[in-house]
Amino acid sequence: SLVTTKPNEMSTQLKAWVQSKVPLVIVGGGDGTQREAAEIISGSETTLGVFPLGTGNAWAKDLGIPVPAPEAAKVLFNANVETIDLGVANKRGFVNVATIGLTSLIVKNIPTQFKGRFGKLVYLPAVIRSLAEMKPFYLNVETDGDSYAGEALLFVAAAGRTHAGPFRVTRFSSNNDGLLSLYALDATDRMGMAKFALGLLTGLHTFLSEVW
Repeated sequence: SLVTTKPNEMSTQLKAWVQSKVPLVIVGGGDGTQREAAEIISGSETTLGVFPLGTGNAWAKDLGIPVPAPEAAKVLFNANVETIDLGVANKRGFVNVATIGLTSLIVKNIPTQFKGRFGKLVYLPAVIRSLAEMKPFYLNVETDGDSYAGEALLFVAAAGRTHAGPFRVTRFSSNNDGLLSLYALDATDRMGMAKFALGLLTGLHTFLSEVW
């Protein structure tokens, strides 16, 4: 076992275990730690066990792993091995989402020094500040069957099912179908943002005219 708070120690040890073909490594941590572990273990003969110890634990929840430690331990003890999608952006793997725009601002504005003390409450001021700071950007996306070009406030590419908490990326997104789920939010007004927020709550945001 390894307990560390040093940035490179976990990745160095994980690479050594993967090189030695250790069959199972259980990693405790938040989404950032799990992302790094998944990137290192991807494509190897080592299986990653996800033990949620972060603030949001979005990926663990997306995989159906409960956050309370005793419940998470029970799930891991009885779990089946599954192949899970890993996206790649700027030559780095991601297990949740890669985003540009509003959600990236929210992550940037989260006061990380208070996450341990206040938990999910730190997201509220970050959201308020980000809504005030956000600006449209030019976005050009091309897929096998579609394309988008224009001014946008948000772009999301997801390897998993959910984002921004419990909200589905799309109604058909999956974490093991070998596909990325994509959408973009047009540069819109306050009414359009309100419609988008309501759409997230209902799971119908990708059906809005403001969303590609």
